Amino acid sequence: MQPFLKDIAQKIAARPNLGGLTIVFPNRRAALFFQKYLSEGLARPTWSPRLVSIESFFSSLSELREPDRLSLIHRLYRVYNEVMGSEEPFDRFYFWGDMLLRDFDEVDKYMVDAPLMFRDLSKLKELDESFDFLTEGQRGFLKGFWANFEEKPAGSKESFLKVWRKLPKVYATYVKSLKKEKLGYEGMVHREVAVKAMGKGILGKDERGTDYVFAGFNALTKAEEALIGYFVGEGAACYWDLDAYYVEDNWQEAGRFFRQYRNHPVLSKTFEAPPANFKGAPKEIKLTGVPQRIGQAKLVGQALGAGLPPGDEMEKTVIVLPDEAMLLPVLHSLPPGLPDVNVTMGYSLGNTPLYNLLDLLIELQLHRSGSHFSHRQVTAILAHAYVLNFGSHNMMVFDI
Repeated sequence: MQPFLKDIAQKIAARPNLGGLTIVFPNRRAALFFQKYLSEGLARPTWSPRLVSIESFFSSLSELREPDRLSLIHRLYRVYNEVMGSEEPFDRFYFWGDMLLRDFDEVDKYMVDAPLMFRDLSKLKELDESFDFLTEGQRGFLKGFWANFEEKPAGSKESFLKVWRKLPKVYATYVKSLKKEKLGYEGMVHREVAVKAMGKGILGKDERGTDYVFAGFNALTKAEEALIGYFVGEGAACYWDLDAYYVEDNWQEAGRFFRQYRNHPVLSKTFEAPPANFKGAPKEIKLTGVPQRIGQAKLVGQALGAGLPPGDEMEKTVIVLPDEAMLLPVLHSLPPGLPDVNVTMGYSLGNTPLYNLLDLLIELQLHRSGSHFSHRQVTAILAHAYVLNFGSHNMMVFDI
């Protein structure tokens, strides 16, 4: 049994003219490891294929440019105030706008009809007329949600309905304003490219679908499904990282989307008999009880320090954390002889020592009495790790 990306690299290495090939991955990390395996499998010098993530691939096929998120939210803020006739300050709108932008992003990535999505269903009879494609369970969920909104709602319910009814106009106006400037958020770019793929197509006269490969995908959005389906229809190859253990067993949730795509009118032809590596591969599982999370971090460091595997084997070693707050304790517990670590998880700013120090300084100001401060806040600041580390080398002067 060898890694999926190594297996794909060996198949790709046998192709002629690698320089004209474009290989699309779900993320950049997969492309990095694929490049390593490909270089090991080549017997002679050759041009490298173009390796891109799916996000970069969408962007390369679109005329729209994606600005930074703050710019997108500020543009949404202007549209929102215009449509709603409100004068809400930007600092109060920011978090609501960020959530709204994520909703718009999902609407476009899954090719959802936005006016239908944001329709006011407080008149429950519309459910049967406009949403006949839903299952009974889905219709029951919607009825239960909208049943809370009476014909004459009061307070927050009325405010919610007022905003909800105008969301289609907010969405349409926002998209239109971005297109005028040839801008777009991620989902908007995905929808534009997917519509193009389902319509007149993407490839030029001198381009061939066989020059494209998609590797390592699992749960596709509707836009990704449309794009990959188009290229597969034009002759592109598609490799799925799957195993018979979870694909052939309907009770295994991990194989749910693979089972759906095996019945897809276009993608189905890219599937072969899945390998059965999971059941045959040797496994050794050890369970160790540790009372505290910090103890878990220390145990990880001890386990790695007891016998560091060689460089190639270290790449196969993965540490899975149940909580992102454990990232720093684990990093501080790793043995000094460990080579560079590749961190692929997010880390909240609220979990950092810097955030904690700023929080203490704000609390100090909130509890001040004239020019006097409470000893509790002062002591907590002086005991902070950053302050202790700085104070061991410098004399500190606080000017608060």
